[in-house]
Formats: sequence, C-alpha cells, structure tokens
Amino acid sequence: MGKTRDALRDPWYQKSKKKIREVDCRGMVVLPGFVDSHTHPVFAAPRLVDFEKRAAGSTYQEIAAAGGGIRSSLAGVRESTKRALTERVLSAFNEMAGYGTTTIEASPVTA
Repeated sequence: MGKTRDALRDPWYQKSKKKIREVDCRGMVVLPGFVDSHTHPVFAAPRLVDFEKRAAGSTYQEIAAAGGGIRSSLAGVRESTKRALTERVLSAFNEMAGYGTTTIEASPVTA
C-alpha cells in the first residue's frame, strides 16, 4: 500500500508493466480471498459423529474406543481408490472456492 506515484516508480512495476492488466473496479467491491492455512482434504467420509461426540464432552480416547477417530479415517482412506479420493478432494476444493477460499495449505497423504 502506498501512493500511486511510488508504485509507478517501483522497479518490479517498471520491468513488468507490459504484462499487467488493469481492471477498473469503480462501483464494485474487491475482497481478499480466504486462506485455509491448515486443512486435511483427503478423507473417505466426514467425521461428523466424532465432532458431535467431542461437542458433547467425549474424549478422543472414548471416541477411538467406540470405533471413531483418526484411525477410522485412515482405514477409510486406505480402503478407497485413488480415483474416489481424487474426486472427493476436487469436490471439497470446489466447495471451498464457492465460499471464497482462494488458497489452501494441505499436507500430502503419506499413510
């Protein structure tokens, strides 16, 4: 952020100005996109039951003992095909984009 005259003198701008496309946003609203700085998009099924149990006061140990938790998620991923997982990830990314998320940080699956 700064003054226009300073931006126009910037060395990067001077070097790149032929590649820059200006968009007139008068009368519009420009908002930044959401950044999801930590997500786990690869899963076979959502863990909604686990979430509900945590909200009701169950511990992670109690949820795992009842068959839920991260191990159940891992088992679901291992049992799924790459194609099915890819479709779920792309669906999740498209849904996130629909809500304004423009950047996602996610670790690769190494299980």
